[in-house]
Amino acid sequence: MEVHDIGASVKRHRRAYLRPWQSWAPYEELGPYDLDELVYQAGVAGFHLVMCVTACWVEDNGRLTPYPLKFPAAARVLRDLDVTIACHGYTHCQVGQHRARLWRSNRPAWREFIAGMPYELERRHLRDSKAILEDWWGHSVTRLVPPGDMFTTRTSVLAREAGYLEISCRPQCVPVPCALPTVSPRRIHDRDVRNGYDFAAA
Repeated sequence: MEVHDIGASVKRHRRAYLRPWQSWAPYEELGPYDLDELVYQAGVAGFHLVMCVTACWVEDNGRLTPYPLKFPAAARVLRDLDVTIACHGYTHCQVGQHRARLWRSNRPAWREFIAGMPYELERRHLRDSKAILEDWWGHSVTRLVPPGDMFTTRTSVLAREAGYLEISCRPQCVPVPCALPTVSPRRIHDRDVRNGYDFAAA
């Protein structure tokens, strides 16, 4: 089972108005205790977790802070837990358009590997995110989990060149052709954990 959005700053900047009276509110990053309890509860229920980590947190001013530096205590705990780490993007979002707006949804900016992304920027994001996560975790990161299942054929080619071995996404989101094999495991988001996800009932 995958857990998405670890280290993704969209949880701070999110505001998506689904109806005039309803919006998706920000929520807090999972801390050391949250992560430890999450992995324990998943293990009791028989799940091995793939933690999908966004390599850099995007600050309000657009500055990027690597996950291990932004959340050092949580990163230390996560590194030592019995989990697999996957890459959930370099930034998860389009930097510069990521901040919440008062009366307008910023949801379109939550996706990183969009069709119009410049070639060199996409190439650098794929390589740098992998390097940051591997340097912190101490193991090879071979699964790419594109935010929102959004990516292109070019993304898959650049991901293969960067050393990824597979891409995780919903089957209907796979571009044709795709340069890497794809997987589609069960998934939850860190907000589900915040809301008391029950692994025993999964």
